[in-house]
Amino acid sequence: MSSVKKISLILVLGLLSCTDSEIMESLEDQNVWLGEVISILQRELSEPEGKLNLIYHYRGEDESSMVSYRKTFYDHEEREILDLGFSAENDTIGALLTYYNQKGEIIERKEYQYPDWQHSPNLNGGALDKLEWLRTVYFNYDTEGKLIEKETLMPNSEQKSKVIFHYNDLNQLVAKEYFQNNESIDWHAYEHDVHGVVHKETWKFSRFEEPYRTYLYRYNEKDLLTAKETGELYNAELEKKDVHQYFYDNMDRLIEEKEYYPNMGFQLFFRKAYKYHE
Repeated sequence: MSSVKKISLILVLGLLSCTDSEIMESLEDQNVWLGEVISILQRELSEPEGKLNLIYHYRGEDESSMVSYRKTFYDHEEREILDLGFSAENDTIGALLTYYNQKGEIIERKEYQYPDWQHSPNLNGGALDKLEWLRTVYFNYDTEGKLIEKETLMPNSEQKSKVIFHYNDLNQLVAKEYFQNNESIDWHAYEHDVHGVVHKETWKFSRFEEPYRTYLYRYNEKDLLTAKETGELYNAELEKKDVHQYFYDNMDRLIEEKEYYPNMGFQLFFRKAYKYHE
C-alpha cells in the first residue's frame, strides 16, 4: 500500500464522527456524497510534484492567527478531485468534490460545509458526516473550450444564480455578468493593454451608473500579477494603495496572498499561504 493511500485511510477514520454501522445507515439514506469522499480517500491518490497541496488562511501576519486550512487531493491523472477544509483546531469544516467531462474540463463542483462553523464556539469534533450541502456549481463551455457560463444551485432557495463570461474577438475575457433569476445584477469588466494583459478591473451594479469598485493591476518583470491597487472606499480616483498583494517563489508559484480593507485605512483583512508538493 502506498504512503498516500495509508494517509488517506487514516484521514477517513479521523474525519468521521460515527460508528461503521451508523456510517452505512447514513450512506443508504441520503449522504451518498459521503460515500464518494470515502471512496476517493481509499484510492491510490497522486501527489504530483509542483501541484498545490495546502492553503492556510490567516486573520493577520502572525502564524497564531490561522483560521483554517485546506488540503487538495488528486487522481492518477493529476486532476484535482477533492478538497477538504479544516479549522485551526483540525475539525473538518468543508468538502469540495470536482467532476470532469471526457475532455478534462471541470463540469461540476459540489461543496459541503459545517453550518456556520466560524461562529460556532465548539465544533464538537466537526467531521465529514456533520457537513451539509452548501452549493453545487455547473460549468459550461463553448466549442473552443472557453468557459462561458457558471450556474449555482443552493439549498432552500428558489433563486438561481449564474455568471456569463464575455469575450472579445481576441478571445480575451472582457466581462463577467452576474444574474439572479435571469436578471442581470452586476458586472466585473476587464480592460487589456496592447499586449493583451489585464490592467484594470471594474465592478459595477446594473442599477447604478457609477462603479462600485475599481482595481488597477500591477505586474513584475515576469508578467506575474503582484498587486491590485485602489483608493479609499475602492475609489481609484483617490490616492491608491495595494488592496491585494501576491508573492511568488523562485519557481513563479504563488506562495502568499494578502487582502487589505480600504474602508478601514487599508488594514490587513486576511492572508493566505500556499504549499506545494515537492
